[in-house]
Amino acid sequence: MLKLKGKPKFERMLTTDAILTELLEQQQIRPIIVGGLSIEIYTLQQYTTHDIDLIINGSAQASDVIKALGFERTGKDWLHPGYTKETGH
Repeated sequence: MLKLKGKPKFERMLTTDAILTELLEQQQIRPIIVGGLSIEIYTLQQYTTHDIDLIINGSAQASDVIKALGFERTGKDWLHPGYTKETGH
């Protein structure tokens, strides 16, 4: 995830999702982008968001992958310790 530092928010979000998707697909899990990021992609960044919403089958296996990337669970959400919504980093 270190290679994301200094990149624009949209690029960081897409790259994070691509990394997560690649790792999850190795477990036969196919995440689907929903929510704000799907709208940001569709509108070519006319609408922006600060999170990635995914529908995931196999949530127990997905949890292991997400933890391995350094994310921590807070309620229903997964947050990366290096990210703050205020700064977008």
